[in-house]
Amino acid sequence: LPISYNQAVALDPTLIEAEVGLAAAKWAAGMRSDAEAQFQTLLKQHPRDASVYESYGTSLLNSATDDAMLRRAEVLLRKAVELDSSRAEAHYQLGLLELKKDPGSSSAEGMRQALVQLQTVVRLGLNESRVHYALARVYRRLGREEEATREMNLYQHELEAAQVK
Repeated sequence: LPISYNQAVALDPTLIEAEVGLAAAKWAAGMRSDAEAQFQTLLKQHPRDASVYESYGTSLLNSATDDAMLRRAEVLLRKAVELDSSRAEAHYQLGLLELKKDPGSSSAEGMRQALVQLQTVVRLGLNESRVHYALARVYRRLGREEEATREMNLYQHELEAAQVK
């Protein structure tokens, strides 16, 4: 039987994955001040654990309402990659960061950086539809229509394969 993050933390308070999951769940449930406090505590207790930075950065990025939140998310996600460059999800979130910006304010250099991050995700083995969709968006913003079309085709293929399962 699956257990909740609360139960997992109660069973083993040293299990970092449960604590990170609980903080992320609180954030997603709108309990931002509780989640923020828990993430801050986790960062102090586990300053070398990339999963804390990745989860906190992802939470901020997914709910960013302004450039300041985007910058905070970027700092956290870059720290996660610095601590463990094999974390595909952190690279993916960094790739999305530039796409979250208004197309008029994102630079060609920012799009090239997003492309590098998303290509790293694929090299690390995260070959999901959401990655191909993000790559297609980046290629399109860079004016590389052939690559954008190829990625959209891969995106469609992955969606169809997921529906068959």
